[in-house]
Amino acid sequence: TGLDLPGESNGDVAAPKKWNSVELATVAFGQGIGVTGIQLTNAVSAIANGGDLMRPYMLKQVQASNGEVILDQKPTLIRRVLKKSTAATVTQMMKRVTQTGGTGTQAALDNWSVAGKTGTAQKVDPNEGGYSKEKRVASFVGFTPVSEPRVTILVVIDEPKTSVYGGVIAAPIFQKIAD
Repeated sequence: TGLDLPGESNGDVAAPKKWNSVELATVAFGQGIGVTGIQLTNAVSAIANGGDLMRPYMLKQVQASNGEVILDQKPTLIRRVLKKSTAATVTQMMKRVTQTGGTGTQAALDNWSVAGKTGTAQKVDPNEGGYSKEKRVASFVGFTPVSEPRVTILVVIDEPKTSVYGGVIAAPIFQKIAD
């Protein structure tokens, strides 16, 4: 993403021309790929931004003790990654996730609309190879308000104990943070 913090990992996605029929199917629901939290948050923020991918940054401004501004970062467009119409369609799909019948209803807010995506991922089993039968990562990522997005929030629970589903365990935390 170009984040101003050293040590960011690259994502892990095979080139589409190397996908076989199984990879094509599993990539559609997120297996066989790897992303960092900042990469996922940045991608969802691009949807919120109408298709514009922005460079994320940790610090907005740094001032010396005498008040001199040493660093003053502003939002910077990396590139357009989606048509505005595509971003709007995906936003409406993500909004339905938090409405009645969706998997992330517990992320909904009383006063603001939310667009989001639940996640329930199997962890890789380093001993057996392949995916673990027991270990999961539950997540919810979303933005609010939908009409004029101001914040994107990602909640990730590594190896949750009470439920493995992002909509059950991560969405309520998103709701509390966003509220």
